[in-house]
Amino acid sequence: MLTAESVWSSPSLGGGLYADGTPFAGREHAETYLRDIFALMGINDLELVIAEGLAFGPEACAAGVQGAMDRIEAIPAQTL
Repeated sequence: MLTAESVWSSPSLGGGLYADGTPFAGREHAETYLRDIFALMGINDLELVIAEGLAFGPEACAAGVQGAMDRIEAIPAQTL
């Protein structure tokens, strides 16, 4: 049984752009799926870090990875 109150995860690398405000935001399903699965286990405080735009060439790929790394670095250290 999982007992953590919050989970920090970097589960997904997206080739496209599915973040809120993008034309394909309605087609995002990986984050929604993971949130639903963790919610079934009682974990509702879930922080997902997703690198997007990796299929749009080297510059976009580097920007997507850097954006995800920046987000990870901004997550405060926590003692579990």
